[in-house]
Amino acid sequence: MKKVKHLLELPRALTTHLIPWKADLNGEGSFDEAIKGCDGVFHVATPMDFESKDPELVFTSSAAAVRFGEHEKPVYDENCWTDVEFCRNKKMTGWLKTPSMLGTIIYYILFAKENNLDFITIIPPLVVGSFLRPSMPPSLITAFSPITVIIEHVVQFTWNEAHYSILKQTQFVHLDDLRNAHIFPYEHPKAEGRYICSGCDATIHDVAKLLREKFPEYNVPKKFKDVDENLEIISFSSKKIKELGFGFKYNLEDMYVGAVETCQGKGLLPPTSSSRKTC
Repeated sequence: MKKVKHLLELPRALTTHLIPWKADLNGEGSFDEAIKGCDGVFHVATPMDFESKDPELVFTSSAAAVRFGEHEKPVYDENCWTDVEFCRNKKMTGWLKTPSMLGTIIYYILFAKENNLDFITIIPPLVVGSFLRPSMPPSLITAFSPITVIIEHVVQFTWNEAHYSILKQTQFVHLDDLRNAHIFPYEHPKAEGRYICSGCDATIHDVAKLLREKFPEYNVPKKFKDVDENLEIISFSSKKIKELGFGFKYNLEDMYVGAVETCQGKGLLPPTSSSRKTC
């Protein structure tokens, strides 16, 4: 139960708001009892099979299913699909997972059509913001890649420069907005298909400027190796979900300030002087 301890400690988690189930994601029928009687399922983990009597499925996809191809576009929408062969040839970061991920999505789309299910796919970009889990979310390893913490001339914290290529022109969403973007189309009678859930777009230079302003004690460079200083924004269009009536609450500053302060509070990032207590 260690992995879900932080969830079980939430208010009223074990009385009225949360029922934990132990199951094998790869075991056929393993989730039958857990989802029995449900009107909808939110799939935010790994591939699993559902019986056709589940009327609605909300599936979390990835920006990696949309963006990558030989010719980069200034704006991406739900009609865009990643070119698997391009990823294989370039041996991009995580490229081995891309065919499997796309295959899973296509399988669910076809399965939903054959079994008269409402299948909704949420496509989030880089997720940044405050969080509950005790460890560092993988997305923040990329989001924090510009940060180096130096205390008394000693490096206390730094990330690998390999993440610069991911962060240089990317899109962001706050965890709370992403959560709400799963619930919103599930409850909307006209929701169907893919929905990009991107709160804002930025370059690594925008991120670095924000971090330098909000956390000046962290060592954040003004220039980045192999990154053009005059980058153009690459956008993920959230027009489709906005036209249903969905609105985003958090901007880039909210995301990063919340994420950094949460990491400081959990001891995952060294504190700045402004967050240290003085006697």
